[in-house]
Amino acid sequence: MYNNEMKKILHWLYHYYLYIVLFISFAGTGGSLYAEYAMTLTPCELCWYQRIFMYSIFAVSLIGAIIKDEKDTYKYIFGLSIPGLIIAVYQYLIQLFPSSSFFECSIDNPCTKIDFQLFGFLTIPLISAIAFLIILIICIIQIRIKKATH
Repeated sequence: MYNNEMKKILHWLYHYYLYIVLFISFAGTGGSLYAEYAMTLTPCELCWYQRIFMYSIFAVSLIGAIIKDEKDTYKYIFGLSIPGLIIAVYQYLIQLFPSSSFFECSIDNPCTKIDFQLFGFLTIPLISAIAFLIILIICIIQIRIKKATH
């Protein structure tokens, strides 16, 4: 029973992963623009780097969905999600431990500053890291499914 249900989930994920990634990256892109323009939070340098990767994932997944290229798009998304995740985790860690930063951000807008916090621990870099991690896991599942079927 469990094995059959898992196969159904993996089969569904195999066919719709691109739309899940598109939704997550759209939410990340929209959320970053909302934070900047509606909440008037100026993004720091590390935030800009994360945006580069998230916006690129959004563009790649959107183009992949439009041209219906579910077979190969995950490779590009996988490559973009890794550095995005690394930068987001690093920024979250330097927010927790500001003295451990070896990356010098702007004095006017330091990367260690916490502008937004939800539930007492969710900061923008942590939310970004979670989004990149989910996208990365989806791509890893896609890679494993591809290897199992070939």
